[in-house]
Amino acid sequence: MKRPMTLQRRKFLSAAAGADAVRGRMCVFLNERKATEAEITGWLKGKITTSRIHDFAEKYPVSYDWLLCGDLKGLLRMKNGNPHGAPSPVPQQKPDLQKLLDTFSPPQMAAVAQLLEALNQPSN
Repeated sequence: MKRPMTLQRRKFLSAAAGADAVRGRMCVFLNERKATEAEITGWLKGKITTSRIHDFAEKYPVSYDWLLCGDLKGLLRMKNGNPHGAPSPVPQQKPDLQKLLDTFSPPQMAAVAQLLEALNQPSN
């Protein structure tokens, strides 16, 4: 069951995702990596932009959701060595669909084939 969004929770979430919070997580991460003061200052000076966050997450194995929101699941993925999450598995064809297709008559299958062909055509 999802918790209702109260004003207190909304304030907490906005504070967790603010620029100062992102700076804090960047600083903690760099300190744990024993980065030099110059490197830390380089990352933290100025405005925290989307491109800077992207560059930081690409240079270091940092989870975006941990960096941006403080999500602990992202921190756990970082610890496990997969900061950006596992790739989505390719969905397998469901056996129920095959059973349904097996019930179609030849004219119905021809119509399905035409529909799939039309859907696969590149749009202009």
